[in-house]
Amino acid sequence: ASTTLTRWLTKGNPMAWSNPRTWVAGETPTAAVMNQHVRDNLQFLYSRIQTGTATVTPSAPNTPTSITVTFPVPFASTPYVVASGATGVPGVTLTGVGADQETTTTFRLTITRTNTTDTVVRWMAVIP
Repeated sequence: ASTTLTRWLTKGNPMAWSNPRTWVAGETPTAAVMNQHVRDNLQFLYSRIQTGTATVTPSAPNTPTSITVTFPVPFASTPYVVASGATGVPGVTLTGVGADQETTTTFRLTITRTNTTDTVVRWMAVIP
């Protein structure tokens, strides 16, 4: 669902951020005002954040294993990526999770485990 929302909001070129309007009691907003201060600002924010999950199957115990993750929608500039293993045994069985080699379209996701169990990793990419 979040990928669908991201794709819908980032069609075309997102508008630039505008400072949100201070509303006055009793004011009736027009479509143009709502579009500028709500729709366009949401498009701007959503064009800068994407999230997802990826599953990594370690090649061998205690061996870093990497995959390339492709963003659902390319970014306008290189984002920062943070990743976290979906695990109840962090630091014990899942001993490492990392994201690097970010581009506007992909990043490298690396995990290390003490076994070869498939591991779901949640990630978030943000343009600062």
